[in-house]
Amino acid sequence: MAFEDAAKRAAPVLLEPVMRVAVIVPKEHADDVVANLFSRRGQIHPAEVSMVTFEQAVPILDVRNIESSLDFYVRKLGFQLAFRYPEDPDNYAGVRRDRVYFDMQWQHEDSFRSGKAGRIRVRIVVNDPDALFAEYKSTGVLKDGEVRDTEWGTREFGFRDPDGNGLVFYRSV
Repeated sequence: MAFEDAAKRAAPVLLEPVMRVAVIVPKEHADDVVANLFSRRGQIHPAEVSMVTFEQAVPILDVRNIESSLDFYVRKLGFQLAFRYPEDPDNYAGVRRDRVYFDMQWQHEDSFRSGKAGRIRVRIVVNDPDALFAEYKSTGVLKDGEVRDTEWGTREFGFRDPDGNGLVFYRSV
């Protein structure tokens, strides 16, 4: 009896736990997920909702000659031809190796001489830079150099392709 009287006078409030969560779902399922959260009394703050997800970056390498660049990337570096622009096959093409893609676009020699082309540098994450270094040494891509551990916590090596584009292959240590 005393407890019931005290509880009525105190006017207790049942508190629900509150937590902040981030939910990442494919865009095509976002409406269903938002509806489900609302049905569970979830609060969604629109300023924090982003429907944009970065998927991949594909560098466009400047090249002097599509055919010879494709030959270098396919025969020497182990990439595969991904596509070649059918309406102008000597102007634009792409290669891939595993989940790494490069597009390449022809540039006039004057652009290379003036320093406007051939200046792209790309860092590529690989699982075993030592094995890749040995592979590229065996295909004649590398004449010298070494795989090195850096101050910033990577094991890496790099070189420039015949058109001057810099490629660095690394993994975190």
